Order: sequence, then structure tokens, then C-alpha cells
Amino acid sequence: MEDKSIAPGVKLRKGKLGYRLIFPIKNFDGSINWFNLLTGGSWGSLIKTLALLILILGSCWAYYHDVIQAMEICNNIYAMQIQVPFA
Repeated sequence: MEDKSIAPGVKLRKGKLGYRLIFPIKNFDGSINWFNLLTGGSWGSLIKTLALLILILGSCWAYYHDVIQAMEICNNIYAMQIQVPFA
């Protein structure tokens, strides 16, 4: 695969499905490109990643909340059972 530099911090790579942009985390001099490292190369990529992370964390929180609520219901049902003596 051949990478062509088209701008500082952006490369163009030819793959099986055509060309795509590559945002390397290191500059030409070896220093770290913080914008590419933190955002994935663009603000849109960062927003998509954060949205996905929020959806995953929200799903985990909802599942945890539902399990706690189900445990409380089971404990309440168990506490309400009345021992009926057999005659």
C-alpha cells in the first residue's frame, strides 16, 4: 500500500475499495499530532465516537437499573408471603 501525503497530518491511501484518508497520530518529525490522536482526524469522527459511547453506557446503566428494580420486586414478593398452616 502506498501512502501519499496530501496535507500536513493527512495522507491518502489506496485500498481494495478505492482511496481513503488516513490521519496518522505522528507528524513527519516524529512528534505527536494531538488533534488526530484525540479526535480521530475530524470533529465528525469524534462526535460519532462519543455518541456511540453514550449509547453503550446508557444501555449498561438501564440494564443495571432494571436488574436492581427486579431484585427489589422479588424481595417484596418474598417478604409478603404468608405462612398458612395446613389443617
